[in-house]
Amino acid sequence: MSLRILNSPMKIFESVHERFPNLQATVILDPQNTVKMELTLSPEIKIPIIENALDAQVFLSSLQVFFSEMQLYQFSKHSLPCPLLDIARCSLEAPLENWQQFRRVFHENQGGNCIQSIMNYLRGNELEESILSTLGLAPEQLRGPVQERDYSYFKDIPEKLANESLENKNTFFKRMEIKYPTVYEQLLSEGAEKAQRLHPQTGLDFHPITVRKLQESVLGQDEAIRQVVGLLATQRMTIKNGVYLFVGPTGVGKTELATAVSKIKLNRLVSFSMNQYPGEEDFTRFFGSSTGYVGSSDKPHFAKEIEKYETPVTKEIKSAESLAKTSSRTIENVVILFDEMEKVHSKLKQTFLTLFDKGICPILYTEGYSNVTINYKFEKCVFICTSNLYQEEILEAFRHRVIPSQISEMFSVLNRMHPMPSSFAQEFLGRLVVVPFGPIPKGECYRKLLDSKLMPFIQAFQKEISCKEIGFEDKELFIATLENILYGEGTKIRKIADYLQGIRNDIYSKEQELGGLENKKLIFSVNATGPCIKVFQFVESMGVYFNMKKTIQLKPI
Repeated sequence: MSLRILNSPMKIFESVHERFPNLQATVILDPQNTVKMELTLSPEIKIPIIENALDAQVFLSSLQVFFSEMQLYQFSKHSLPCPLLDIARCSLEAPLENWQQFRRVFHENQGGNCIQSIMNYLRGNELEESILSTLGLAPEQLRGPVQERDYSYFKDIPEKLANESLENKNTFFKRMEIKYPTVYEQLLSEGAEKAQRLHPQTGLDFHPITVRKLQESVLGQDEAIRQVVGLLATQRMTIKNGVYLFVGPTGVGKTELATAVSKIKLNRLVSFSMNQYPGEEDFTRFFGSSTGYVGSSDKPHFAKEIEKYETPVTKEIKSAESLAKTSSRTIENVVILFDEMEKVHSKLKQTFLTLFDKGICPILYTEGYSNVTINYKFEKCVFICTSNLYQEEILEAFRHRVIPSQISEMFSVLNRMHPMPSSFAQEFLGRLVVVPFGPIPKGECYRKLLDSKLMPFIQAFQKEISCKEIGFEDKELFIATLENILYGEGTKIRKIADYLQGIRNDIYSKEQELGGLENKKLIFSVNATGPCIKVFQFVESMGVYFNMKKTIQLKPI
């Protein structure tokens, strides 16, 4: 009999059952949360084939830690111990798997109902939590990205509540949002898309059209775009804010995506360079005074920037004796960008917790002789933080084709296991969706990016110098040559703008030698040295161009 890997309860049972058709199996889940499978061949022969097996939840958690450690060991340049996996947790060279699914099937075969247990728990029956924990469906077990095998127990719940009152539904899903935030977001997004399909007037084409619009502005970051568009679709039906942390190497489109998203929201964008607030004293400059302290003498930067989009809700001016003013404002449908968030002081980061979690932010300052308090409430806003932390590890992970969700988890693990002075606290990361950005793919995608930057530059520059014409001898060859010069690691796309500025400088440096540029045709070409520009003089009396045999050789960046 050839050796087979038996690494799940059903495989073990089926393998023995092939040779012993009368086999019976008994599975015991004891209070210590361990598993025992006993195979009975006859009344006299009982084989404890699996006894005191490691609990599935513990085992899966240990595997997750192991894989995270492997990623750190592979991609990190920091000194880390080589991870080890206990071979006692393996069966014939393969890790034990599918225990949670086996428990769920066994639970339902014994008369239980996984979906009903979830619903009972969300209706307030706390006793169900221990059952859900055994099944791997408790809230603390589904905090991160939810696998399809787990999500399948939730996706039919809205339909099961179809005949209940709106009040009951609201209460139920508010509790789900607290207990299962990731599942709630996915259900809400799918519900919004379904509503659009059923009611075209609400915007049937919103999702694909928005994806296309963002992809036109930000190339090579389709997964990041997908996550953001899911939120935008949801915001058409709710007042929920979105909070993201865009991570990855410099110059791959993090800031560009924030700008592109703001165009979907009618160009309502507020941007802050957080490297300007590195000290504790910068807290007052940005957010105003802390509660209980006398306000600063000027409106803080945060309030100054967002007030252009504010809507007054209530306004209260207290008695002259109190010398205090209080008002409430709503900020709606705005993209708020916090660039290089890791460089801000930790005290400021702490204040962002309430803003990101509750969507509220009190601002205190002094105006003349009055203490002013403005309570800002944010609705349908998109908070986007960017960070270059651990960019080398992220870049290396993308090179090894690690999927984005695992890179997001790797970023969190790096923050926890190898913190730096600018790293984020776990409670901070827990309030954001970490979205990794990788290098721009070489080839068609990068060349399309070059084309999108080059053509507007040529059109604007032709008007600037008033020349007759600017064109290409072989556009595809010219762009392919630029790709070889500029691509590098597929990052720092700002190099493209720097190179185009270099072209401008090279042309102007030859202007006097060429006798001006007004009646010239400039043709972008490639010679043995590299990219160049051939110059032609327009002969007005004949209506044709004369080749001046002059070439502007473009300098390397």
